[in-house]
Amino acid sequence: MSCELGKSLQGFSQLSKLRTLKVHLFWWSDAEECQNYVSALLSSNLHHLYLTGGPLIMEKWYPPSPCIIRKLHIIGCYIRKVPNWMSSLGSLTELQLWIHRMGPNDIEILGAIPSLCFLKLKTMCGINGRIIICSNKGFRSLTYFSLRIKRCGTLLEFEPESMPKLDNFQVEFRLHGMDCLNGASDFGIQHLSALTKVKIGIWGNICSDGIYDPEQDMNNSITRSVVSLIKAAIEKLPNHPTSRFHLEYDHGRCLLVSSRPDLETLIVNSSS
Repeated sequence: MSCELGKSLQGFSQLSKLRTLKVHLFWWSDAEECQNYVSALLSSNLHHLYLTGGPLIMEKWYPPSPCIIRKLHIIGCYIRKVPNWMSSLGSLTELQLWIHRMGPNDIEILGAIPSLCFLKLKTMCGINGRIIICSNKGFRSLTYFSLRIKRCGTLLEFEPESMPKLDNFQVEFRLHGMDCLNGASDFGIQHLSALTKVKIGIWGNICSDGIYDPEQDMNNSITRSVVSLIKAAIEKLPNHPTSRFHLEYDHGRCLLVSSRPDLETLIVNSSS
């Protein structure tokens, strides 16, 4: 369902048998009204809530405790940070978010969601050029993790014993040179001992779109070097996971956001 934000939305929380709701929020909607309506929806009997568009100020939402929401997808608008209350969503099993810049606090809050099995994230970059999945007690139930990093210059690293049940891992990133990875090589994939499936998407300089095999890359490119390192890490895993590498030619431009850790606002026109 898609509707313009208005008075009609107020009645949704009164539909006691409604379990799934899809709402599109227009950008010219009032942020305070959006906050009130979404808070009401989280307090209803919904199990699945899908929100697209904006504006969204999630820090000011106050879902009830306990909250019975099981699937929550919020896309089409980058949020500033993951709100603290999200770790209290005890019934949440599936989450999709767009986060402007991911930092340690965001990862800690997401990792504390007890029943979370499916997590799909998109981010511009990591704070200070780093996204580290720590080896604490977080993400104990997670089996699927997808991460799309839009800009160059972010290191992604899994520490030993992180995401112990992760079965399916997908990541997309830009790769024009080693600076794009900010020191990352194989992402520490060898520490994800439960993996059975890995999918890697790369936007790069090679004029080719489709499945990528480093053994067929005769140019000894940076892409070949990085993919070979990742494949070697995957081969160390006990479940012998399947791996797939997909390469797309990058029509945008390389922008190393990690060189500006103090950056608060970023506006870039890009085809992707």
